[in-house]
Amino acid sequence: MDQQETAKKIVDYVGGKDNINSLYHCVTRLRFDLKDNDKVNLDELKKLDKVMGTNISGDQFQVIIGNEVATVFNAMALLYPFLKSDSSEKNLLKKRNKMLSPDYLSSLQVYLLLFCLPLRVQVCSKV
Repeated sequence: MDQQETAKKIVDYVGGKDNINSLYHCVTRLRFDLKDNDKVNLDELKKLDKVMGTNISGDQFQVIIGNEVATVFNAMALLYPFLKSDSSEKNLLKKRNKMLSPDYLSSLQVYLLLFCLPLRVQVCSKV
């Protein structure tokens, strides 16, 4: 099965192009923001040669491809150009905004107080 056929089937099995809000990839995974995860056909996805598995992390549906993820992603972008259009930028903005939210900052402050301050005190007391 060639890359474009694999790309088309993956899009079909995640519920079709209308079910995709955005898509980007990391080193080994296609990372989808889907409108409805219930539309995903997991059994058919897992049968595809290039698909090593799937995962759901938070609100993100991931298809594990491995080293060929970029070529599959590029094939998807050729078939469905809207998938490539600034979705990566949107995801980066979304992550940045999440990191700047008061909830995240307070979590970061708690982490620093609980873990870093005692470490600093311990290091300073040994000097």
